Amino acid sequence: MKRGMLLASEVIKIVLGLIGIALLIYLLAALYFSNADGKKLDQAEATLDRLSDIVSTFQTNPNFKGWLPDITPQRWMVFSFTGNELKPNQCINVNCICICDKVREDYWIYTAENRQESECSEEGACLIIENLIEFNDFYIKKPGEGSTTLSIMEKGGQVEIKEI
Repeated sequence: MKRGMLLASEVIKIVLGLIGIALLIYLLAALYFSNADGKKLDQAEATLDRLSDIVSTFQTNPNFKGWLPDITPQRWMVFSFTGNELKPNQCINVNCICICDKVREDYWIYTAENRQESECSEEGACLIIENLIEFNDFYIKKPGEGSTTLSIMEKGGQVEIKEI
């Protein structure tokens, strides 16, 4: 009987130890991914700061053609929000360009109509460009796929942005 009790208490200790280790692994992974997402958001904001500098040049030199090479963060997407479509919070009633992670559109998960706009509002960076011409969304390439470069120019008082 004593031997059976000793075995049960050892099993409980092992189970509690495994639960503790699993909890520590979960916390470390959560810290790592939150830090990685924070760095990506910083990269997106830095890219939009560089873009803002180019767009502001159009006020003094409308014939200026800007190039924005090697934009980051990789595997995030660049979106244009123009007209009366659903927009992130930062862009309500104005046109803007946003860099944020693409929301998966799995058919088995309920998808609200404004999921991408919510993702860009909460964990994305946006730049208001009142006279932005709408463009097709595109991924920022990974290093092995080449670099993603933007062409920025003014066309008839509007700002055109293209991936090249």
